[in-house]
Amino acid sequence: MKKISKKLYLGLVGLPASGKTTTCDHLESIGFSRITLSSFIHKELEKQKKEASRRNLQDVGNHLRKKHGSGVLGKLAAQSIKKKTLDRAIIDGIRNLKEIEELKNRLTPFFVIGIKASSRNRFPRLKSNPKNKHIKTWQDFKFYEKRENKDFKGNYGLQVNACLKQSDYFIKNNQSLKSFYSKINQVIEKIKKDL
Repeated sequence: MKKISKKLYLGLVGLPASGKTTTCDHLESIGFSRITLSSFIHKELEKQKKEASRRNLQDVGNHLRKKHGSGVLGKLAAQSIKKKTLDRAIIDGIRNLKEIEELKNRLTPFFVIGIKASSRNRFPRLKSNPKNKHIKTWQDFKFYEKRENKDFKGNYGLQVNACLKQSDYFIKNNQSLKSFYSKINQVIEKIKKDL
């Protein structure tokens, strides 16, 4: 696939192990820079000297949203993109509707890509990833899956399924890696036509 020469900002939404990181890797190979929303949470965890477990990432992210507004991570990502003067960026790990709102208000053109994969496919991917050592059983998987959609009064919680519904484009990732790359390329071609 040819590199894109125009300005373009893409947000990725999906449940854990749906294929967001693979999508980012692929888009980086055609000239996009990656901004991961959880990187801002990791900085906060380092300050607090806490382990970067999935639970801590979720809890500290919720705390940041509650304290600074539900769109804070989107705002930080947009500021980072502007500071680095990036013309093409992929924003990974959107988990709150206000993050989408912040990004749409601050970056143009901005589109959201929803990555979908079945639980049957995501569970073994999560389980085999060394950074997910806390997910050993189907019950562990379902517990963390539920937390990905546990919003709180004030809307500062995780809203992955609601964010997926706001996607401009969708990619299903239930087949081979080759098929997934092909679907990513097809969506990028559609976006290029829509610019």
